[in-house]
Amino acid sequence: MSNKIKIILIILVLLVIALVAAITLFIKSGNMVLEYKDVSDFDTKEISTIKNNRKYLLISGESNHSSLNIGEIKESLENRDMVIRVYTTLSNTNNRDGSFMYAVKIDNNIDRILFGNEKKVIWENKNNI
Repeated sequence: MSNKIKIILIILVLLVIALVAAITLFIKSGNMVLEYKDVSDFDTKEISTIKNNRKYLLISGESNHSSLNIGEIKESLENRDMVIRVYTTLSNTNNRDGSFMYAVKIDNNIDRILFGNEKKVIWENKNNI
């Protein structure tokens, strides 16, 4: 086998390895949970409805990761804490971009509302303190 063919094969192998690594990083970044520190213009506002006397926390902000869009937003109750996780996506389906606005219903059994996997406290029930 000539030296030219060996060099071409080595280059092709390196390109395949680099492509696989790039695809892996690209896919992994698309399933990331936003953390408080990764959100600009983060804002919370407590609102109440008059008709049925329910309270909500309106959460909004924009991802600092310019290449990622907002995907799914999930709530999970952990003891008396509501944890909000905002997942990113590479796709911009449903005309979504890097900004989000989400309303969390504040039930009586909720002491705190936390954001992200790091569980940053973004709201506390002042009646339970």
